[in-house]
Amino acid sequence: MIKKRHRLLTTLIFYFSLLSILSVILFVFVNQNVAMFISDRLWEFSNTSIDNYIHVLEKGEFDKLPEKRLFGDNGYYDILDENLNTIYSSKEVHTYSPIQIKYIYNVDDTFYSLYTLNDKIKLIFKPSNGDEEYYYVINEKNEVLSTDDKNSPTHFSQEELDLIYKYHYSTDNLYLKEFTYNNKKHYLIGLEAKITETYSKYDIAVKVTFAILSIIYISTMVILVYILNKKINRPLYKLKEAIMKYETNIDNINVDDQDISELYEITKQFNILTNKLKKMDSIKKQYEEDRQIMLANISHDLKTPITIIQGYSKAIVDGVIKGDEIIKKNKTIYDKTVYLNELVNTFHEFSKLEHPEFSYDFKNTDMSEYIREYLVNKYDDLEAHKITLDIDIPETSVNLMIDKNQFKRVLENIINNAIKYNEDGITIKIFLNKSKLVIANSGNKIDKKIIKEIFKPFSMADESRGSGGSGLGLAIVKKIIDDHNFKISLDTSNNFYKVSFVITFK
Repeated sequence: MIKKRHRLLTTLIFYFSLLSILSVILFVFVNQNVAMFISDRLWEFSNTSIDNYIHVLEKGEFDKLPEKRLFGDNGYYDILDENLNTIYSSKEVHTYSPIQIKYIYNVDDTFYSLYTLNDKIKLIFKPSNGDEEYYYVINEKNEVLSTDDKNSPTHFSQEELDLIYKYHYSTDNLYLKEFTYNNKKHYLIGLEAKITETYSKYDIAVKVTFAILSIIYISTMVILVYILNKKINRPLYKLKEAIMKYETNIDNINVDDQDISELYEITKQFNILTNKLKKMDSIKKQYEEDRQIMLANISHDLKTPITIIQGYSKAIVDGVIKGDEIIKKNKTIYDKTVYLNELVNTFHEFSKLEHPEFSYDFKNTDMSEYIREYLVNKYDDLEAHKITLDIDIPETSVNLMIDKNQFKRVLENIINNAIKYNEDGITIKIFLNKSKLVIANSGNKIDKKIIKEIFKPFSMADESRGSGGSGLGLAIVKKIIDDHNFKISLDTSNNFYKVSFVITFK
């Protein structure tokens, strides 16, 4: 099997090396020829200057200028009189303002260049046709900070800067040539596109070269695929069979790594994936079962009070119940609606925690101070039920990342359950250290049948729900604790504190 892998690798190296050599040879050949073409064209253009046709301009024979030779297929030229009025255009008529004339590149006089040094400083150069060259340093307000030009302006307008940039950094070259016609100064303004067009042809040649290279690559890849297909078709077919089996039966789907040595990593990951999918499928089935149980329990918890409310309401409307009995039945109806409202609110909170878009607001919190503040606010309720508190909270800080609002729900649900399902006068113990929080009570023991299921939704016995519990309180507690990356467990081993909820932080 090792030799097979070696032969496959050798084949890949050979064909890709051959492909690279052919590509380099072709690229060098085309590049040399294209470079020669560009060089010849630029040499031709350098010897074709507007200066060679000044006599034509001075005669006023503007239409006799060789437009394509001087300016290219997409170029043009305009003739302006001494008042900057356009008197002739080779194509559409263009107009120019005095400030534009000032900054268009003048082949006989000056031209400007603009450089940005940083966000606040720009540098302008103004070379002349003589030996002089001026510079201007300007700030963000376009004010001249420094210059060697004695006749320098104190400020450049934004329009001037935009024109300098436009005329000297555009793809096509716009230039100005002064000449005399009828003893008056005239101007030729031409857009020279011939160099851009030449480089455009170069781009086309390069694209053709890459197209040819692509064809060679594709042809070589076809050959490689054909060779590789023969070598790995059999192991791939086995992998395909395993995938097809997955569609009908997820159990016992694994591909033998020894049969597919070339695809060892792929088959290894495939087997890992199928094992994960098996676990996910099992979790999904359990989730569906829990969901059905939850819906059944919700229906049960809603049906009984609704039936009572409906029955008593109808009896009152029909006049079956009269006198003082109406007050008693209305009290029962009210109690049942309060219970229904509590049940719906609790289910809403549980559903909200399960929603994928729900998020916690975790903040670094001193748990010692946080629990003290909670107990102070809870004191009146505890006193009303004659609850004795046994508090063991350290004076030092116990800092944890928690969502204060959601963790308050944990404390509320556990302590309210202790109050609701026990008689008045019990003792509640609160113990805190850096590793755990314990909330215990001295009330009734929990039935052993439901200890293991205590944190599941509606895990309480029917009689518990009949006494007013929703069966979702501890499920909400478990969800919040898990989402905080803590752990919660139930301890019933203590003889005095018969029910102890232990929340472990580490």
